[in-house]
Amino acid sequence: MNAKKGGNHLFGQILAIFFLSRLALLGIGYLSIFYFPSARAVFPITDLKYHAPQPTFLEMWARWDSEWYLLIAEKGYLSDEFYKDYGHGKYLPQEPSKFFPAYPLAIRYLSFFTRNTALSGILISNLAALLLLYFFYKITSKLFDDESGLRGALFYVVFPTSFFLSAVYSESLFLAALLAAFYFLEEKRLLPAMLASAIAVLTRSQAFVAIPALLWLSWRNFTDRKILASAAIAISAALPLLGYLIYVHQIFGSVRWIPESIAYWRGELRYPLYALVRFAQTKIAVHGQHNSLIDFTFAALQLLVLVLSVRKLPGPYYLYSITTVLFPLSSTLFSFSRLCLANFPFFLYLGHRLTGRWAFSLQMVFAMFLAFFMAAFANWYWVG
Repeated sequence: MNAKKGGNHLFGQILAIFFLSRLALLGIGYLSIFYFPSARAVFPITDLKYHAPQPTFLEMWARWDSEWYLLIAEKGYLSDEFYKDYGHGKYLPQEPSKFFPAYPLAIRYLSFFTRNTALSGILISNLAALLLLYFFYKITSKLFDDESGLRGALFYVVFPTSFFLSAVYSESLFLAALLAAFYFLEEKRLLPAMLASAIAVLTRSQAFVAIPALLWLSWRNFTDRKILASAAIAISAALPLLGYLIYVHQIFGSVRWIPESIAYWRGELRYPLYALVRFAQTKIAVHGQHNSLIDFTFAALQLLVLVLSVRKLPGPYYLYSITTVLFPLSSTLFSFSRLCLANFPFFLYLGHRLTGRWAFSLQMVFAMFLAFFMAAFANWYWVG
């Protein structure tokens, strides 16, 4: 009873810090928009700009890929008339296919009540962020202890690109579903784990690299029905994906547009850590698409923790961690600072291993960069 109350108290602290961090980011974004010029006023940016102008407190959360989610939510996937004149012809007619449907559909349905897709996207992202923090805390507490869960969740909240968890991006929904799948498998609750797996697969393509880890966890935890549990998870991932592929084939004529559109922006997959080779072979910039020193630093930190966490994390979690890091680094560093948000075992490890002044110092460093990145994002500077 006392342990449960203590756990609830610690999660209450996580919620309080999350809300305070979002208020701080709101203030930072608002002040940066007021004091600094938008990148669109400084540079000739031709990327898609679809959504209608919003009040500042909403507007700052809808940038870059947000445009695609809002476009799909309002107009569907056959909407090339709204972006064919942007980007100097760099957009493929099938461009929306790489944005999986769960998040824009959620925006569309909530907008029946809010009458505002941007507001709906922000509400969904923040509600999903609360869910991901809940499941993260429960998993960490189960694997380690409540204090590790608190520290790990705080690392998540102040991570430099964690503002994406509140923006009109699909990261929060994806992570909430994925962490729910891991949690329910730990609790041996197969049906909710299947539902969560299906939602994750329909939210982001990153879910593919999680499937081996989920299968391993199913096989390990359901000792009396290993085959049934593993098959159920495999089916819950395969059927939604198959349905989406059939839909893409029907409206665009081929499912190849999904990998081709991704490769168009990120380049072809080569071999693990090819992105670092590509980085070394080009002129290094502070931030860019394939030569970003910022993204390289994030990659170095992720790889360092991968090395340090060998045999420190349970097998399925380590498998997921290594695949979710090495898969994007097999092509480019482009957007890696955002993509590594998906590596939740990274935060599990930090929360468990770093304590006291070491944890506090790294959290402060993360928070300072979070403030800077939020200011840049609010003013249309590419961050991740």
